[in-house]
Amino acid sequence: MRRKYAQPALPNLYFREGVLSVPGYTFDKAIPWEDTGSMTLLAEGMSLKDGSSVLAKIASAHTNASMCIEREAHILERMAANPDSLDNSLRLIDFFNIPKGNGDCVVLLLVHPGLNLLGRYFPPSKVNDLLLADVSRPRPSTSHGDVYMMGVEEPDMIEDMEPMEIMDLASFLEFAIQATHCLEMLHRSGLIHREVRANAFHLNAHSGLVRLVHHGNRAVSLEQFGVPSTFVLRADAFEEVKKLKVKEALCYLAPEQTGGMESTAEDHRTDLYSLGVMFWTLLVGRGTMPFEGGPLELLHAIVQKRPMPVHEVRRDVPQVLALIIDKDVIVIGEISRRTLPKCLWP
Repeated sequence: MRRKYAQPALPNLYFREGVLSVPGYTFDKAIPWEDTGSMTLLAEGMSLKDGSSVLAKIASAHTNASMCIEREAHILERMAANPDSLDNSLRLIDFFNIPKGNGDCVVLLLVHPGLNLLGRYFPPSKVNDLLLADVSRPRPSTSHGDVYMMGVEEPDMIEDMEPMEIMDLASFLEFAIQATHCLEMLHRSGLIHREVRANAFHLNAHSGLVRLVHHGNRAVSLEQFGVPSTFVLRADAFEEVKKLKVKEALCYLAPEQTGGMESTAEDHRTDLYSLGVMFWTLLVGRGTMPFEGGPLELLHAIVQKRPMPVHEVRRDVPQVLALIIDKDVIVIGEISRRTLPKCLWP
């Protein structure tokens, strides 16, 4: 990948009025990534050379959002250097700055991941919008992401994408194995995700391949210097839909991310805890989250309470599978709880 920090102001390289122009590509109008704390724009497009579909992440230059995108570019470049982790994240095409006179933004250009099957299992009304999971809106005519990633051809027909209340156990196990492998390869590279949640993953509707689709997307943080951010403190005053999204995002935080711990140090266990919450949510289904209450009550619950064992909520879940998820959520959470001041113990 050629990192393009200083570029001439070419007339055909610009971002104006929501339209991205890059030589060799054509793009639909950019739309906001409707994710709590995100200031990123997404634009789907197509290569004029071979007709393959691409995805652009766009953010205003010199902002927290641009720092998120630049960090992701570094991570993708690092992951691409390891053949074993090549298929665990989106394929990086390019990263560049568009000069001030032509839009003043940064652009991360990626191979399009295709239709996201996870959109069937996470109701948009209850869970943060998943990356490109809306199957009702027009999409690029072709998406060769998996041709490049796996060497398989994409079927002509898109399989049924009707919403489902819960994920069957066989599909869950296949997804869980791949999602865990994605994080394992990230951790082996010496990296921590810190924002593991439903929309961090993409399940390709045709190949079944699971990939990480972002490596941190929040330009507005949910915590700051070990305490809830101003954004979270004001969340109770938000309109109901926006407040629901904030509460959903908070449920994925590990105890050390809530501000209620003596230690705020984050490591690979932070990601595993959040992954366990995601697995719990997938198995229980219907957009149900393991904790309830207002934003500040949720932060308290993450530190003080344990989610109900998943096999007690969904009876067909084998106990051995429930114990694995409990190990992620309950055991790791319990390790964190031991660093709590004793006056806060239940």
